[in-house]
Amino acid sequence: MKRRTVVESDLFRAHAKQLEPNTKRLDEMIEAAVWEISRAAESFPEVEGTALRSIVTRAPYCPTIIVFFTIDNDDECTLCTVRVADRSKEE
Repeated sequence: MKRRTVVESDLFRAHAKQLEPNTKRLDEMIEAAVWEISRAAESFPEVEGTALRSIVTRAPYCPTIIVFFTIDNDDECTLCTVRVADRSKEE
């Protein structure tokens, strides 16, 4: 199976930095998302009306994180932004 290169946009890095002091294990959760995106980017849902896709990461005792990314070509994806999920909307 071919793996894509996953790069971080400046906006993604800025948003991750804002979350870092308040989010346990953020780096581990982002690494897990990158691993999944690099192997199966097309399997994640598209965000309606945009070129973005999203992956949701969940880990015990940590907030749920949503990473938004684009599939740039057959070889590369870009992480666009990251945020903590609104727990009131989780089912």
